[in-house]
Amino acid sequence: MRVFEFLSYVATILAAAAAVFAFGFGFYSYYHNNRVQDEATATDLVQTYLQQSADHSTWASTVLVNECERYQAKSIERSCRNYVDRHYEGEGKFRPLSQKYASYSLDAGYAYFASQALSTANAIYILVGGERDTLTDHFTAWAYSGLDKSQTAWNNTVKGIIEAHDTYVLWKLFRIQYCHEYDERFIEYVEEYYQEQLNKPHLRLCK
Repeated sequence: MRVFEFLSYVATILAAAAAVFAFGFGFYSYYHNNRVQDEATATDLVQTYLQQSADHSTWASTVLVNECERYQAKSIERSCRNYVDRHYEGEGKFRPLSQKYASYSLDAGYAYFASQALSTANAIYILVGGERDTLTDHFTAWAYSGLDKSQTAWNNTVKGIIEAHDTYVLWKLFRIQYCHEYDERFIEYVEEYYQEQLNKPHLRLCK
């Protein structure tokens, strides 16, 4: 009788241990696989963005003279080109085009292209970027080694897209009308970036 009770006790312990292991493994797999899937989705987004950039290489270019083609009015484009030429010739202090021409209308095609690029950056940041600041992030870090490095790498990708399209991000109409369409966490990240870049610690992107 005692042997039977002992075996029953052992079986109960093993069953409980198996249940705990199964739960832990399931928990691990859930967060690990979610991260893997999110990174795969982000990679697809980047590939699509790169293809679109190749298809519209002038708009995607960060060469100053090419940035002048982002504006709607030909007179502004010519003025921009002259301004860039004077900069290359070393005449006067250079003010970034995205700030100097922030109030002027953008080419409709470029504005659409840039909005899609920024939407891609927004999606990547929310999916796989940011910082480890939520409970879900901490669970993911437990299940996915190297999360912090991964987030940093994806943040750099997001930053690259933002830098390529500061013409749009700092455009007056974007800041007034379209800025609020993006995730608040992403906008905060963009604000922090430009606060540092422009040395304006109190800058607010959305007006």
